[in-house]
Order: sequence, then structure tokens, then C-alpha cells
Amino acid sequence: MFRNSICHFTRKFQNFSVGSSLPLTSVAKTLSATNIAVPVRFRWYETRPTTYKRFGYEDKLEFRGLLPRIPGTKKRLPMTPYCPKNLWTEKRALFGQNDYIDILGDGSIHPTQISYSVPPWLRGFAGHEFQMLLRKRKYFGYGLQRANPDKYNELQKRIRYLYTTHNQRRRFRFDVSK
Repeated sequence: MFRNSICHFTRKFQNFSVGSSLPLTSVAKTLSATNIAVPVRFRWYETRPTTYKRFGYEDKLEFRGLLPRIPGTKKRLPMTPYCPKNLWTEKRALFGQNDYIDILGDGSIHPTQISYSVPPWLRGFAGHEFQMLLRKRKYFGYGLQRANPDKYNELQKRIRYLYTTHNQRRRFRFDVSK
């Protein structure tokens, strides 16, 4: 910006002669006479040595073609042949068979009783992490403390941390009249 203003300054006053009504200072005279642009700042990044990223790293594969290849050869890398999945295995065929048991069934079974892959202390649970850990501690209780004390201490630490953070974000409203 400063460089452009100097050039503008020289162009503006270059047409006036010394005998004109507009007085020229010595700076304006030298600028108009020489008509040069003065560099504004020193470019420190030009004198810095160039740095090379990942210098000395040699790529084992060539990624320039359609498939990655070993450099200097046209031989393809070994690939496993495409094998489609069997969609009618027992696991895939019966996936989701009890999803609508509460609507289509006779009402004797609840959908949470069917979720076998979920731990028993989490079946039918909906809540945040603090509530989940309280439920876990209540379910395992003293057994976890005796069998695996390190895990129990980590559980306690996490519960303490979440308790403080939940209560710090909470807004307490105290009723002064009572």
C-alpha cells in the first residue's frame, strides 16, 4: 500500500515544473526526477534456506497409475480375488427378525428381553454416560470391587469426574423465602 502511494505521489507531481504555483519539496523533486519506487519492507522469507519435507523418504509403491505398483515394473501387486458375501447365511437371513415383536407379537415378551448382544445391565437403558456408569456400579457392585479393584477404581474416578462436571454446569435456584 505504501509503495503504491509513493508511485501515485510521483506520478501526480511529475507533470508540474519547478516554476509552477504548487511548491515542491526536496523529496518530491527527487522522486519526480528519478521516478523510482522505494522497496517498503525486507522479505525475510526469501533469505531463509529452503526446507524439504520428508527428505530421504523413498516411496515403495507408485501411485501414479490406475493401481499401485512397484516402481520400475509394470507388474501388478497381488490382490485377493473378489468373492461376494453369502447373503443367506443364518446370521444375515435372521437379522432383525424380532424387530417388531412388540407390535406383531402377543405382548408376552418385551423387545429389550430379546437383545442378547447387549450386556444385561444395559438392556432397555436410555440415558447419558453418568447414568450408565451409576447403573453399572449398582449392577456389579461389591463383586467388581473384589474381583477387579483397578477397574472399580477407574469406574469410581469417572463417576466422580462426571458428577462434578454435571453439577458445575447446573444452575441452582435457591428460594430465599423458605
